[in-house]
Amino acid sequence: MNYFISYDETEKNIPATNFPYPSDKEFNVIWTQIVEGEFYPDTYFEYIKSWSTLRRTIIQFNNEISNILIRKFQFNQDLVPDSIKELLENLLTQLKNTPLIDIDRWERIGINFSDRIKEKLQNNEKMNSYISSYRNFLFQYYGINSKQNIRLGFHNFQDAEANLFQMHNFFELVYSEKPDYFNDYLIVQDEIQSFHNFRLLLGYQINNHGQKKSVLKYLEQKEKAERKEIIQEIKGLLKSVNESGIQVFYPKDLIIEFPFKSIIIAYSVNDPCHTELELLEIFKKMSDYSKIQYVYLIPLYHKGIFTEFGFKVYIANVPKILPLLIENNREFWKYMLSFKITNYYKKFVTINNEYTIPEYEIYSQLFQFCNEFQIFSEINKIILLKPDETDENLVKLENRFNIMKIKAREKIIQLIQKNIDLLKEYQLKYPNNGYSNELITFYQLNLEKIKSNQMIDDFENIDYIRLFSYVDSMPINIE
Repeated sequence: MNYFISYDETEKNIPATNFPYPSDKEFNVIWTQIVEGEFYPDTYFEYIKSWSTLRRTIIQFNNEISNILIRKFQFNQDLVPDSIKELLENLLTQLKNTPLIDIDRWERIGINFSDRIKEKLQNNEKMNSYISSYRNFLFQYYGINSKQNIRLGFHNFQDAEANLFQMHNFFELVYSEKPDYFNDYLIVQDEIQSFHNFRLLLGYQINNHGQKKSVLKYLEQKEKAERKEIIQEIKGLLKSVNESGIQVFYPKDLIIEFPFKSIIIAYSVNDPCHTELELLEIFKKMSDYSKIQYVYLIPLYHKGIFTEFGFKVYIANVPKILPLLIENNREFWKYMLSFKITNYYKKFVTINNEYTIPEYEIYSQLFQFCNEFQIFSEINKIILLKPDETDENLVKLENRFNIMKIKAREKIIQLIQKNIDLLKEYQLKYPNNGYSNELITFYQLNLEKIKSNQMIDDFENIDYIRLFSYVDSMPINIE
């Protein structure tokens, strides 16, 4: 489709001394206040209406262009109806005008939620990324220099599709306490299918394949066969692990997080507080496998999930993790992420039992704290670089990192408090345990520092090996 999005070609070469504001920071604060007061919706209904309308327009656009591509690939027809240009312009206008989700702003205009879901709604970056990724896709795929940007546009489309699940989860939470005025629950499957079909066809177009009688059916079968082949290959790799007594449970399908392919595996453990012992055997077999990028691992005890978090590992990091596991060096966790085992992940593997082992949660939450603290420390280092304020792009980047720091700080505060509560519950069962006291002291010290905005210890300066050794030394009673 040869449609070029208009843009202003004139140069904006204005000396900094002529700017009405000395820095972007002051300008952005004033501009934000103007936008919030004059242009943002001031009711829940208007917010939901904007998002609901946009989602339906994107579905329509995905389906319309998919039909055009199918006619092109199957019948060599290159006709683009005039209505598509109007639809594209309408979509671009909606993408520009749809308000970004900001729960704090919602509260300022009286849209409140219970504490039960408020924390979950705060994590809405993926919602706003959905809009920016789709808008970037349109500009790169159909805009100026589209031939040069076509692959980058396809990447942004895949990124928008990858954010669909988080968007659906967000609105499901919202509608659990607020009305679904436009019956958005009815469009969820249509939305998923429209992105799925459009992605397959765009990928087919980029790779310059020839004509096919039924291109969508061909692409779906090809993609399904590739995913099935990967699962069978991993089953073959881990066959000896199963035979050694470690039960491995395989998924029904891969996790597709564009542009990455990931697999989720559940595995049995003998000691819930040392799930890494079985990881060693799994990683030995998967260290050279390159057809997937990430592996999600859920430890099982007595064939049941006993923890809130699993491990997410970048396959390229496995060679770094293996020698640490062999040496029983707890620093292996630096190359692993934790992920919350939500219903989304549970649907990939069949696991019937779920229960809680409080002693393991102390270990699991320490692992989670390490992950979050590492992220917070890296953000802090970037902010301390103090970019040149005359560089507009660097100032914008600094503002973005400051927002990330605030969110990371709030998350760590909540995590530390949860860890302290867990340890106090543990002490009721095992009073006068010195190791649990040491952990509580460590958490309380950092909680006081971070709450008072003091500079907390750098990530590299904390003796995490010692902290994990405290957990190892704490008495447990697992039945």
